[in-house]
Amino acid sequence: MANDPFDFSDVFAEIENKVADVMQSSQAGSVLREVMALSAQSNVYGAYTPTMYERRHTMDNSIAYKVDASGNTMTVENILTEERVFDIVESGSGYTWTKSQIYKMQPFPRQYTQQGIDQFVDDWLMPEIERQISSK
Repeated sequence: MANDPFDFSDVFAEIENKVADVMQSSQAGSVLREVMALSAQSNVYGAYTPTMYERRHTMDNSIAYKVDASGNTMTVENILTEERVFDIVESGSGYTWTKSQIYKMQPFPRQYTQQGIDQFVDDWLMPEIERQISSK
């Protein structure tokens, strides 16, 4: 009797469904926003104290996310109305206050977006997907 190969298509479909459920959950969005706000706090606000302006804390809620129709791809985007602020903070260049401390430190990149996304994926998304798959 020949060994019939196991058809994994049902297993893969179940995994894809679990991933989509996690990605599309309201909890994913809440956790992502919280992690991004913490990333902004530690990587942007905690890294430098301004000397020439007062902060408005616009980075705290500066991202939006979308999950595609398949539920397997999440897009994170900047929603600041002041695109220049986001670019300056992320790149660390473009400060124009010549007498300020940060002007003298250029480039001074504070790339909180990717760090926040990485933390979200590593600390919440992957463990939650694993938990959902294991709970069957």
